[in-house]
Amino acid sequence: MATASWQAQVKVSGAAVAMTGEACTSLGGGQYQVTNAAKRILDPSASVVVKDAGSPVSVALWSVDRLFGVVTFSGYTPSGAVTIDASYVPVGSVGESKAINIKASAELVDVSVFETGARKRQTALLDCEGSLERLALPLDDLDGVTAGTQSLDGWMKSGTPRLVDVLFATGARFRAWVLFNSYEVQSEVAGVVTVKVNFSGAAQGAGASFGWGT
Repeated sequence: MATASWQAQVKVSGAAVAMTGEACTSLGGGQYQVTNAAKRILDPSASVVVKDAGSPVSVALWSVDRLFGVVTFSGYTPSGAVTIDASYVPVGSVGESKAINIKASAELVDVSVFETGARKRQTALLDCEGSLERLALPLDDLDGVTAGTQSLDGWMKSGTPRLVDVLFATGARFRAWVLFNSYEVQSEVAGVVTVKVNFSGAAQGAGASFGWGT
């Protein structure tokens, strides 16, 4: 099914905010997601405590997808309300964006052995890269994303990882922790200035690299 591009939203992350006792909703199959959609991106550098009816659950009994705030229990069934203590990462729209390009890849390593008769490969490291085209200069302040004056140029020079959040009209969204590594400014007499900002994946630990979700 075709998806209208113009309805997409492109956002980037701001500074993390602590939260305590945040409610989660059952998705079935032992999975629970942070109920508040604005708080589902969990800070990869902050600790996570999952509670069942107010009591902490052993970390050996659950895993967490920090990109989408989903907790998956293994060998454990909660008896009460599931809540989470963590820090979430707010996101804000990147103004005047007009194009986004995303490339996800999986490195294939050769694991061929004698007498197989053909090459054998398996998936190794995952990676992503892409670009964002804007009508605003890279020095422009990204209002609403984080406090103070923040720009794509500043983030590139500081080497600060940021989360890129792309929401499509279907409700599906792509999220990835990235580093902005270069940009190109183009200008023509009969046109407008456009800026193409390039980024590469910057995994922030297990459950905090890139992926699709809601």
